[in-house]
Amino acid sequence: MDTGQFVFGILIVVATAALGGYYAWQQWQSLRRLRAEDMTPDDDRRFLRNQAWRRLAGAVLLLLVAGLFVGMFFLEEPILKIQRQGDDARAHDENPKPEQSQKEFVRLYVGYWIVLLLLVLGIIAIAGYELFAIRRYSVEHMRRIQDERRAMIASETARLRRERNGHA
Repeated sequence: MDTGQFVFGILIVVATAALGGYYAWQQWQSLRRLRAEDMTPDDDRRFLRNQAWRRLAGAVLLLLVAGLFVGMFFLEEPILKIQRQGDDARAHDENPKPEQSQKEFVRLYVGYWIVLLLLVLGIIAIAGYELFAIRRYSVEHMRRIQDERRAMIASETARLRRERNGHA
Protein backbone atom coordinates (compact mmCIF):
# COMPACT_ATOMS: atom_id res chain seq x y z
CA MET A 1 0.00 0.00 0.00
CA ASP A 2 1.53 3.31 -1.01
CA THR A 3 1.72 6.38 1.22
CA GLY A 4 -1.04 8.35 -0.53
CA GLN A 5 -3.44 5.46 -0.22
CA PHE A 6 -2.52 5.00 3.45
CA VAL A 7 -3.02 8.70 4.27
CA PHE A 8 -6.35 8.78 2.42
CA GLY A 9 -7.46 5.67 4.31
CA ILE A 10 -6.51 7.22 7.63
CA LEU A 11 -8.46 10.37 6.74
CA ILE A 12 -11.55 8.33 5.87
CA VAL A 13 -11.32 6.37 9.12
CA VAL A 14 -10.83 9.50 11.24
CA ALA A 15 -13.64 11.40 9.50
CA THR A 16 -16.07 8.47 9.73
CA ALA A 17 -15.24 7.78 13.37
CA ALA A 18 -15.43 11.48 14.27
CA LEU A 19 -18.84 11.88 12.61
CA GLY A 20 -20.18 8.71 14.20
CA GLY A 21 -18.86 9.67 17.63
CA TYR A 22 -20.14 13.24 17.42
CA TYR A 23 -23.63 12.23 16.32
CA ALA A 24 -23.81 9.44 18.90
CA TRP A 25 -22.86 11.89 21.66
CA GLN A 26 -25.35 14.47 20.34
CA GLN A 27 -28.24 11.97 20.28
CA TRP A 28 -27.34 10.65 23.71
CA GLN A 29 -27.55 14.22 25.02
CA SER A 30 -30.94 14.62 23.31
CA LEU A 31 -32.23 11.51 25.07
CA ARG A 32 -31.00 12.82 28.43
CA ARG A 33 -32.68 16.21 27.83
CA LEU A 34 -35.95 14.50 26.93
CA ARG A 35 -35.93 12.49 30.17
CA ALA A 36 -35.41 15.64 32.24
CA GLU A 37 -37.92 17.80 30.36
CA ASP A 38 -41.62 17.52 31.13
CA MET A 39 -43.04 20.50 29.21
CA THR A 40 -43.10 18.69 25.86
CA PRO A 41 -46.42 17.05 24.84
CA ASP A 42 -46.43 13.26 24.89
CA ASP A 43 -46.70 12.75 21.13
CA ASP A 44 -43.86 15.20 20.47
CA ARG A 45 -41.77 13.54 23.17
CA ARG A 46 -42.40 10.11 21.64
CA PHE A 47 -41.41 11.34 18.17
CA LEU A 48 -38.24 13.03 19.46
CA ARG A 49 -37.27 9.99 21.54
CA ASN A 50 -37.75 7.62 18.58
CA GLN A 51 -35.87 10.03 16.33
CA ALA A 52 -32.94 10.16 18.76
CA TRP A 53 -32.82 6.35 18.96
CA ARG A 54 -32.89 6.02 15.17
CA ARG A 55 -30.11 8.55 14.80
CA LEU A 56 -28.12 6.89 17.58
CA ALA A 57 -28.41 3.56 15.75
CA GLY A 58 -27.17 5.23 12.56
CA ALA A 59 -24.23 6.73 14.43
CA VAL A 60 -23.32 3.34 15.90
CA LEU A 61 -23.43 1.81 12.42
CA LEU A 62 -21.16 4.63 11.23
CA LEU A 63 -18.70 3.78 14.03
CA LEU A 64 -18.81 0.12 13.02
CA VAL A 65 -18.06 1.09 9.42
CA ALA A 66 -15.06 3.10 10.66
CA GLY A 67 -13.88 0.03 12.57
CA LEU A 68 -14.21 -2.13 9.46
CA PHE A 69 -12.22 0.45 7.50
CA VAL A 70 -9.42 0.01 10.04
CA GLY A 71 -9.56 -3.74 9.46
CA MET A 72 -9.16 -3.16 5.73
CA PHE A 73 -5.60 -1.93 6.35
CA PHE A 74 -4.69 -5.44 7.53
CA LEU A 75 -6.56 -7.27 4.79
CA GLU A 76 -5.36 -5.19 1.85
CA GLU A 77 -1.77 -6.43 1.60
CA PRO A 78 -2.54 -10.19 1.67
CA ILE A 79 -5.29 -9.84 -0.94
CA LEU A 80 -2.97 -7.83 -3.19
CA LYS A 81 -0.34 -10.57 -2.83
CA ILE A 82 -2.87 -13.22 -3.90
CA GLN A 83 -3.93 -11.03 -6.82
CA ARG A 84 -0.29 -10.50 -7.94
CA GLN A 85 0.36 -14.26 -7.83
CA GLY A 86 -2.68 -14.86 -10.04
CA ASP A 87 -1.65 -12.08 -12.45
CA ASP A 88 1.91 -13.48 -12.68
CA ALA A 89 0.61 -16.97 -13.38
CA ARG A 90 -1.72 -15.70 -16.12
CA ALA A 91 1.14 -13.65 -17.61
CA HIS A 92 3.15 -16.88 -18.00
CA ASP A 93 0.12 -18.66 -19.55
CA GLU A 94 -0.33 -20.84 -16.49
CA ASN A 95 -3.61 -21.75 -14.90
CA PRO A 96 -3.35 -20.28 -11.38
CA LYS A 97 -4.22 -22.79 -8.68
CA PRO A 98 -4.80 -21.03 -5.37
CA GLU A 99 -3.98 -22.87 -2.17
CA GLN A 100 -6.71 -23.74 0.30
CA SER A 101 -5.55 -21.01 2.71
CA GLN A 102 -5.74 -18.46 -0.11
CA LYS A 103 -9.27 -19.58 -0.97
CA GLU A 104 -10.30 -19.22 2.67
CA PHE A 105 -8.72 -15.77 2.86
CA VAL A 106 -10.55 -14.65 -0.29
CA ARG A 107 -13.83 -15.90 1.26
CA LEU A 108 -13.02 -13.94 4.43
CA TYR A 109 -12.22 -10.84 2.37
CA VAL A 110 -15.44 -11.09 0.36
CA GLY A 111 -17.45 -11.69 3.53
CA TYR A 112 -15.79 -8.70 5.14
CA TRP A 113 -16.83 -6.49 2.22
CA ILE A 114 -20.36 -7.89 2.31
CA VAL A 115 -20.66 -7.00 5.99
CA LEU A 116 -19.27 -3.52 5.36
CA LEU A 117 -21.70 -2.91 2.51
CA LEU A 118 -24.61 -4.24 4.58
CA LEU A 119 -23.73 -1.75 7.31
CA VAL A 120 -23.69 1.06 4.75
CA LEU A 121 -27.06 -0.20 3.48
CA GLY A 122 -28.31 -0.13 7.09
CA ILE A 123 -27.22 3.50 7.43
CA ILE A 124 -29.02 4.38 4.20
CA ALA A 125 -32.15 2.49 5.32
CA ILE A 126 -32.20 4.31 8.67
CA ALA A 127 -31.79 7.65 6.89
CA GLY A 128 -34.63 6.80 4.50
CA TYR A 129 -36.90 5.74 7.35
CA GLU A 130 -35.97 8.93 9.20
CA LEU A 131 -37.13 11.01 6.24
CA PHE A 132 -40.39 9.04 6.12
CA ALA A 133 -40.93 9.48 9.88
CA ILE A 134 -40.30 13.22 9.72
CA ARG A 135 -42.76 13.56 6.85
CA ARG A 136 -45.42 11.52 8.66
CA TYR A 137 -44.94 13.54 11.86
CA SER A 138 -45.12 16.87 10.03
CA VAL A 139 -48.31 15.86 8.19
CA GLU A 140 -49.93 14.79 11.49
CA HIS A 141 -48.79 17.99 13.18
CA MET A 142 -50.11 20.14 10.32
CA ARG A 143 -53.45 18.31 10.42
CA ARG A 144 -53.70 18.94 14.17
CA ILE A 145 -52.93 22.65 13.71
CA GLN A 146 -55.55 22.92 10.96
CA ASP A 147 -58.17 21.17 13.12
CA GLU A 148 -57.45 23.52 16.03
CA ARG A 149 -57.67 26.49 13.70
CA ARG A 150 -61.01 25.33 12.26
CA ALA A 151 -62.37 24.83 15.77
CA MET A 152 -61.18 28.31 16.80
CA ILE A 153 -62.76 29.90 13.72
CA ALA A 154 -66.04 28.03 14.32
CA SER A 155 -66.22 29.15 17.96
CA GLU A 156 -65.34 32.73 17.03
CA THR A 157 -67.95 32.71 14.26
CA ALA A 158 -70.58 31.41 16.68
CA ARG A 159 -69.65 34.11 19.22
CA LEU A 160 -69.86 36.89 16.62
CA ARG A 161 -73.28 35.64 15.44
CA ARG A 162 -74.58 35.60 18.99
CA GLU A 163 -73.36 39.17 19.56
CA ARG A 164 -74.81 40.36 16.25
CA ASN A 165 -78.20 38.96 17.11
CA GLY A 166 -78.14 40.63 20.54
CA HIS A 167 -77.77 37.46 22.55
CA ALA A 168 -74.48 38.39 24.16
